[in-house]
Amino acid sequence: MLYEMDQTAETNQPKRNPVVRAVAWHFGNTKCSIDQQQYEKEKYLFGKVKFNPWILMPAAVIVQFCCGSVYAWSVFNEPIDEAITGNSKASQAPLTFYINIGVLGFAAAFMGPWIERNGPKKALIVASSFFYLGNLISALAIHVKLMWLLYIGYGLVAGFGVGISYVTPVAALQKWFPHRRGLAAGFGVCGFGGGSIVIGKVILPLIDAVGLPLTFVVLGSSYFFSMICTAFLFRVPPPGYSVHHEDEIDNEKKEQQPAPLPEINFTAAESIKSFDYFLLYVMLFANILFGLVVISRLSNMITQVFLKKPDEAATMVSVNGALNLFGRIFFSTLSDKIGRKPCFIIMLIAQTIILLTFPLYMEGKIYWAFLLCMFSLTMCYGGGFGVIGAFLADMFGSKNVGVCFGLILTSWSIGGVGGGLTFTAIYNAQISNGFTTEDAYPYIVNTYWVLAFVVTGLLSAIIVRTTIKDRTLPAVKGEWFRFRIFSKVVRIKRITSCPEIEILNKQEFEKEWDVFVQSRHITNQQNTVETNVDTMDPNVAHLTTANAQLTCPTQQVSGAVVSPVALTPGDTRISSMVTSVEDDEDSSNAASSDCKSPGQRTKSNQRWMKLRTTVQLSSAIQKKPPLKREDSFLKRFSTRQISETQEAMEETGSESASGDHDKTVKRRRYNRKRLSVVNPDENFYFYWLMMLTSCILYNLWTLIVRQSFPELQALIPEFWKYCDYSTDAIFVLDVIVQIRTGYLEQGLMVYNDKKLAKHYMRSRKFIFDIVALTPLQFIQGYIGNQPLIRFPRFLKVYRSVKFYYIVESRTVWPNLWRVVNLIHILLILAHWFGCFYYLLSEAEGFQGDWVYPYRPGDYATLTRKYLGSLYWSTLTLTTIGDLPTPETNAE
Repeated sequence: MLYEMDQTAETNQPKRNPVVRAVAWHFGNTKCSIDQQQYEKEKYLFGKVKFNPWILMPAAVIVQFCCGSVYAWSVFNEPIDEAITGNSKASQAPLTFYINIGVLGFAAAFMGPWIERNGPKKALIVASSFFYLGNLISALAIHVKLMWLLYIGYGLVAGFGVGISYVTPVAALQKWFPHRRGLAAGFGVCGFGGGSIVIGKVILPLIDAVGLPLTFVVLGSSYFFSMICTAFLFRVPPPGYSVHHEDEIDNEKKEQQPAPLPEINFTAAESIKSFDYFLLYVMLFANILFGLVVISRLSNMITQVFLKKPDEAATMVSVNGALNLFGRIFFSTLSDKIGRKPCFIIMLIAQTIILLTFPLYMEGKIYWAFLLCMFSLTMCYGGGFGVIGAFLADMFGSKNVGVCFGLILTSWSIGGVGGGLTFTAIYNAQISNGFTTEDAYPYIVNTYWVLAFVVTGLLSAIIVRTTIKDRTLPAVKGEWFRFRIFSKVVRIKRITSCPEIEILNKQEFEKEWDVFVQSRHITNQQNTVETNVDTMDPNVAHLTTANAQLTCPTQQVSGAVVSPVALTPGDTRISSMVTSVEDDEDSSNAASSDCKSPGQRTKSNQRWMKLRTTVQLSSAIQKKPPLKREDSFLKRFSTRQISETQEAMEETGSESASGDHDKTVKRRRYNRKRLSVVNPDENFYFYWLMMLTSCILYNLWTLIVRQSFPELQALIPEFWKYCDYSTDAIFVLDVIVQIRTGYLEQGLMVYNDKKLAKHYMRSRKFIFDIVALTPLQFIQGYIGNQPLIRFPRFLKVYRSVKFYYIVESRTVWPNLWRVVNLIHILLILAHWFGCFYYLLSEAEGFQGDWVYPYRPGDYATLTRKYLGSLYWSTLTLTTIGDLPTPETNAE
């Protein structure tokens, strides 16, 4: 009967449109079609060489490097307009770039499920073919002088290939590196920035060598060959793949560590329809919007507003592109330490500050402040792409990354096309109103609407729910939305009539979660009873059903109260409860057995036999574990969620566990404190010393040469000022790092805040660091521009010595590292002696018999002056006797 009703209901439902069903199947079916035999083959690269997932990192960089050439399209604009229309200022070619970016995002969104079904190898083969075909069509379009064919070739066809190529490496790396999702996402997209830098420098020389049409053929062939070769390196991990990775935290007490984020088994359709995905979409759109509309005009702003030379503008654009690449790696790696959500909040706050201060340094023509803000903006722009892939994997599971990441890239297309056209329209309107290209106001007025989007994105980043508890706890009556700010949970109710805001502290929220988890366990136990009854013998099941009826609801049975929760199979209380009922009936029957008739005693015996059967049945259930029916809620999460649930129950706990509550809180505080302490054996400390050493070497190499050759200082003064302040900021941060760096005391790592601070402040390192930060550069206004006034920074050399020692102890070629260090020291000595030689020559007068140069007018350029001084220094350090005087730079 029920089956017939279900069939009737299915026939009465209206059939959906075939197109709708096809789209629903396309986005809902993401199961990989690779068979087990193919998985076995892919364990080897070729022959007996086993596959190593780390080889995918450089492979992803190569693929993204080829795709990143799209961002060098601006170099093609004038040559293509000249070749097709005969007017280099026609501005018809730039539309190709907008079409490409628009198709890129929507191709990535639509092809995401297909990539998941067919694997990265097939996806990259198809993508490289489309990209190659697009370049060939572009060459043909230029040859026959058809602009619309160029739009189809490079705009539609190549854009479709780039869209598939952009998603594929990111999705593959997220599956192979679940323990390093941030780093994997950063490497998956960092090559995109590098391609725009390198290819942009290659295009014009290649056009001069082979011509414009053949340039597309040569570049397209190079892209196709590189992408096809790397495509055969990509593969998907086998089912059940996991990485046995230990956290960087000391694992003395592994049970005290917080449970990792559980793997989520949401479907692709459930993921993209969730409100949290919408918030992530808005957040990414806001993070990249300012970069898309402003960074592309960086060169114009430098030459027109700040009146700098085109060569300097080109140099700053190259530096800006390098920082785009660095931001993708830096923020993605940082997100593995502090989390994805804090990284996006930091990036959006930084952009908000940059937008608010934009009128100040634009109207005031403060060039160094402008460069500082643009470089910071570019790092945030690249960081958004580096972090979002790992963010999506954490939120919706690695199997849905291809779909979610592809769809969210449409925000890139919308921002690039819509934002670019809006910015251009407002800029042109201000120019037509009387402003000139040298005025900053057309740029300033454009930041107002961008600021509104950035603030909206910041709010989205704050309220997006990233924890399992926030996302899965059912809404209370009248609740519209719930989000977390720090440790407080904000609940919004009755949004349609009169909004009501309720703020829950941590204890209140944990109590609600505890009740919810306990209710789920009760539901599981009830489902277990039904499953056991379905799988038992019919006769025994009848007795079990009769026994279960005694438990629902709470009843009085022979003087004993039976709870509906107490009598569940597998519970040790079943036997005692039923035995108490049996004992009560035994005593009553014994007292009245003499006054009962034989028929009554027979009925009593039947009741006794039923109870004994129930007791034996309950004992059998206790010995054999029950078959549990999967819960539709708990099925979404892996078993690693259990530790987090138990931890939440333990904290809020029952009265029996209240004695351990204080210990749990103290243990958590201790773990948080340990996370904030820098371990000298961790990778973070090594990378920090590496960055610090680069700043120290910058001071060692540049200060003396800028002091000796003032024309070098005057060539790019704002660049030197930016680098000086950046290194000073890193030196200040190093003081904070050293305060939080742990040390060994009697063989144990010290984590106490006061001990760490005292240990550092009582050492010589603290004195060196404070003296090294002496701000003597501020007196340059009285004594002139003297870069060597920053000499206290040389006291930080002891930190680079520490870095060299760590590298020597970790490398497998320590002797080679020692040789490299020795050569580096000799080069620094030669560099310093050469600069001192030129300073002494300048003080002595260039007409002497030993000073530089020997003949007036020789070596007049900066390069020749430096090389001549370096030659004298090297000659003095390495030889004895006279050698022929060099005449050229090579000599």
